[in-house]
Amino acid sequence: MKKLVLIAAAFILMMPAAFAQKGLHAGLKVTPISTWMFNSSDSDEGGRFDYRSTFGYMVGATVNYHFTDGFGLGADILYSSQGQGYKSTVAGVEFEGMRSLKYLKIPVLLHFNTTDEVVYLQGT
Repeated sequence: MKKLVLIAAAFILMMPAAFAQKGLHAGLKVTPISTWMFNSSDSDEGGRFDYRSTFGYMVGATVNYHFTDGFGLGADILYSSQGQGYKSTVAGVEFEGMRSLKYLKIPVLLHFNTTDEVVYLQGT
């Protein structure tokens, strides 16, 4: 198990370096999501809701274009399924519920790659 985790961590750490070349890059993204949604109205009920861990997913496509080896622009189109499951008792009747949210996310990303020297960005 330790070897699998170390191999996965190595690939994750190498990914930014793999896309530092000039040109167009495209790919697919699939990510599991664990969401927890709380608000003050629900928490002020004094423990009336028993929250459950809720798992969802995110799938989408990504496109990046690097104008130079150090600068690029990218965009993702992501469909995200999020929610919160819970149990509650109202007037002696127990029930289960689910808040379900579906999102279409379109982040625009600026890629800035440096050399292997350390670069500090500092504001005044």
